[in-house]
Amino acid sequence: MKIIKYRIIDSTYAEAGRLSDGRLPAGEYLLLADGQTAGRGRGDHTFHSPPGNGIYATLLIIPSAPVDASLTEKITEAAAVCLTEAVDAATGYGERLSVKPINDLMFDGLKYGGILCGAKVSETDGRKLLAVKIGYGIDLGQAELPPGAVSLNWTGDAGALAADGAERIVSRFRRGVIGETEDGSGTAPEGILDRELEEKYRSLTERFFRKRV
Repeated sequence: MKIIKYRIIDSTYAEAGRLSDGRLPAGEYLLLADGQTAGRGRGDHTFHSPPGNGIYATLLIIPSAPVDASLTEKITEAAAVCLTEAVDAATGYGERLSVKPINDLMFDGLKYGGILCGAKVSETDGRKLLAVKIGYGIDLGQAELPPGAVSLNWTGDAGALAADGAERIVSRFRRGVIGETEDGSGTAPEGILDRELEEKYRSLTERFFRKRV
């Protein structure tokens, strides 16, 4: 995985879209910015992205051959599990972390991050994807946050945390979508959200709803 860093950019997610137009060879690219001027959430939502206070990243995956779109249908849920595991590994926050369906990353019942996924579709076959992008933002230490949001108040290596989350997603994508195993033997693609990951996602969402009671 290649890491591409920016100081300030409009949006790593928008940049991933621009880079998926054929100017990059097949591979995995993690776009990291110190700050964003036009960070995006789902729909028309914006993502507050002041310099130096969070993780503003997009993982761009360009397969060597088009992939079946149906295998990536649950990519947001898979990314939520992978990123939560990376955050837990870095912070040790454990059961204080949860997921609000389908894309909000929660800490003590409040949102500390979010996920936005998209894809570049083949012009000749809408069932085939040429590139996939997974954008994610995580509040690490912002002083001013919108209502319902919270910071992790964590001062560790943000770049390492972002990369760990991306590597976990890439590993799942390679196995579940491409059918690539660690030993190189190959396997039948079963979709990015396998049974084990689906159980983890369900557990994280149930944890969120328990905290609301």
